[in-house]
Amino acid sequence: MNVVAGSEVMEQPAAMGMSFKPGDPVPKPPKPRAEEEIMSGWQGDPPVPLVSVVCITFNQEKYISEALDSFLAQRTSFPFEVIVHDDCSTDGTRAIIESYVSRYPNIIKPVFQRENQFSQGKRPTFVASKYTKGRYIALCEGDDYWIDEQKLEKQANFLGNHRDYSAVTHQTVKFFESDTSRSQVFTEVNKDHWELDDLLFGRKYHTASLMARGEVFRDNEIPENIVSGDKALSFLLLSLGKIKYFPAPMAVYRKNPGGISTWVTADIMAGDLNLLPWLKRINTEFPVTKYRAIIHSTICSYPPAIRFSVALKNYLLFCVYSFSYFPKNLRPIIGLAKGMAARAVRGGFSGL
Repeated sequence: MNVVAGSEVMEQPAAMGMSFKPGDPVPKPPKPRAEEEIMSGWQGDPPVPLVSVVCITFNQEKYISEALDSFLAQRTSFPFEVIVHDDCSTDGTRAIIESYVSRYPNIIKPVFQRENQFSQGKRPTFVASKYTKGRYIALCEGDDYWIDEQKLEKQANFLGNHRDYSAVTHQTVKFFESDTSRSQVFTEVNKDHWELDDLLFGRKYHTASLMARGEVFRDNEIPENIVSGDKALSFLLLSLGKIKYFPAPMAVYRKNPGGISTWVTADIMAGDLNLLPWLKRINTEFPVTKYRAIIHSTICSYPPAIRFSVALKNYLLFCVYSFSYFPKNLRPIIGLAKGMAARAVRGGFSGL
């Protein structure tokens, strides 16, 4: 299917049991195998893949080969396909993808957009998912990559044996290209699975670690007025089942300069409240009041530039909504007040 629509790194693949400590060399992707070798271990009909890998990319000529190589190093007992969605790149990304298609015509299935979908308010992951055939969908963006050859096999086996789970994730290495000594695991986790209440305060897995049931993507759309697509997807998955977590790192996520914390505003963060009407239609038991408290708490403390009156308004709203989980709200109420006072003293607000 051809659809038109300078760092320190460790030269070895990661095993499932590997650990990663801050400052360790960041693992490189394992070496890809030839298409014939990959397919020789498959049981089942190649045109009917069990897993679809969805890789969205835009102007990532520097990185896309590592992502594709890591997919093509996977050792599975089942057929899989790789849907590479190029969102109208203007650099050499498309040419690189085409070179892989010529060598892996039965596995790599490109989707080349004529117009950039993201700029039109569309979510490339969900756009690309419409082209998938797999029972399960694994995600990895074009500037990230996998480091465990058994990743797909282990995740698909888990979902096949646990119908009460909507998805499975794992630990990820956060790779700071500008300073590899800062590289670390994505976040410390002390649970082997999550339910909705566990992730209301924040996501504890990276997108490159996620494998979910295909119908989650093919049967749902995230409204355009929702700012945080990753957060919406997480809540959607948790409204449909539990999420499994494997503690071994099996992917690398590049942390590049200019992340969301450098430009996010209070208005942008308030857009996360648009999640609520959509989620209530999917999950009538979604904890709306508690989630409102979390959003207002984040707004009054997180944006680098915020007026005091806006922060105060959101603090008061947080106080009101947080009584939905009294008495656990008392310590955050006091802590947030102290933090705002200290920020005011040092002139940390952008105005009144």
